[in-house]
Amino acid sequence: MNIHSEYCFLPEGAVLPDETVKVLGITPEGFYFLIHQQNVVQYALLGSCPSDDDHNIIQEISTRKPEWRIGEINNVLLLPESSVLIPNDLLNRSTEKELIGFCQVLPADYHLMKTKVDWADASLVSVVSTKTADTLKNVSQHLRFEDLAAAWLNKISQQGIHAFISASRFYISVLNDGKLQLFNTFSYTDKNDFLYYLLGAVKSCNIEPSTTQIAICGEISPASPLAQSLENYFGAVLYDAVPSNGSPEERMLSSMLFPLF
Repeated sequence: MNIHSEYCFLPEGAVLPDETVKVLGITPEGFYFLIHQQNVVQYALLGSCPSDDDHNIIQEISTRKPEWRIGEINNVLLLPESSVLIPNDLLNRSTEKELIGFCQVLPADYHLMKTKVDWADASLVSVVSTKTADTLKNVSQHLRFEDLAAAWLNKISQQGIHAFISASRFYISVLNDGKLQLFNTFSYTDKNDFLYYLLGAVKSCNIEPSTTQIAICGEISPASPLAQSLENYFGAVLYDAVPSNGSPEERMLSSMLFPLF
């Protein structure tokens, strides 16, 4: 396991406050581990590990602060391999497997997750590898794992364009006149790829980027080349985040880890 960044906002030797929540987010590129109390960041650990080593993540994270019993994780969020947002009326007429099979070729070995997105009157059906799902179940039968993309979707019911950005892909949703106009995900390799897909998605909704704003979160900050490039095309670039009155690092984490709160 490789540690990229570690943040602790408690004094040396302090114990974790009561009612803290411990959340682990796993993506193809790595993991985010967050401890928060009522949306106030107490501790965060960002890193990566080989894709076949998911079962060791929790154990290795626990060794960082054994006195905090970090291994007692409340929730695990997985970024799926693929997702399709399906209206609930269609789900009432067919199975999730049949409906997602109409939209994409399913891998030979997979596990489906279905999460309600109430404000869209739809459910996000996502594909994760059976190996990853079984590995987490073997770590603990009581460990609850959910869809990281769905967790983000359920937090962004405000009007406008929203994007959740990771190291190699991003999710975009467009809410217009109280209705979901678009939800999609794209893989990208560089800034040009990113802009091509994002601007194309926005324009497909007959929206002119220069006259509107976009709200972003995830692995992107005002100083990053991706964020700076967005400022050249959109009327304003905002950040989806939980409210934070803390240090600049805490405010940065409140947006980077937004779906985990």
